[in-house]
Amino acid sequence: MLLEKEPEACEGVQHINPDGSLGPLVPASSKIGTKVTIDKGAEIGEEVEIGDGCTLGCCTLHRGVNLRTYVTVGDGTTICAFTKLGDRVTVGAFTTIRQDCTFGNDTAIGNKVKIGAKVTTENKVEIKDGAEISSNAKFERRVVVEAGSRVGRSAWVKFGTTVKAGTTVEAPAKRDRRAKIAAHKQKLAKATEEEKRKPPQAGSRKKRFRKKR
Repeated sequence: MLLEKEPEACEGVQHINPDGSLGPLVPASSKIGTKVTIDKGAEIGEEVEIGDGCTLGCCTLHRGVNLRTYVTVGDGTTICAFTKLGDRVTVGAFTTIRQDCTFGNDTAIGNKVKIGAKVTTENKVEIKDGAEISSNAKFERRVVVEAGSRVGRSAWVKFGTTVKAGTTVEAPAKRDRRAKIAAHKQKLAKATEEEKRKPPQAGSRKKRFRKKR
């Protein structure tokens, strides 16, 4: 899985951590909140926003990443462009998150997790170590994805579901358009045939007409 180009070293503002230690150079276009601790080896891209109280290890944040408050990101993790992490989200070490993802508040992502592009979670979702999430997957609240499991492309995991270890959740198969049309025609033909087989009802218009003659 190829990643976007990592942030290039550029002149910026030297970040100073709350304990007085030096963090990385942060581009002028990025915004850093208060009480934010960033490992000096971290790479911060342009237009990144990091909220108050966040803690970042030796990770890589690409352009436009947005971290709300009290987010934790582990060492060796890469978060690609324009991904948004809500309040109190935790991301483990050596995890890869592709672009345009959105994670709700209190979401917990483990170590060595692979997450595709445009994945969306609601609040309080837990994705454990080694899980693999394909692009466009969606998770409702309080879903648990156990270690080593896989969620397929465009899958929708409902509220409170637990994806067991070693299992795979796939999106429902889309029926071919021609198959849908053929099934619809067959249904109409069956309904027409059943209508023809029905006996005429008593007092029908045709019967009344014969009595008058």
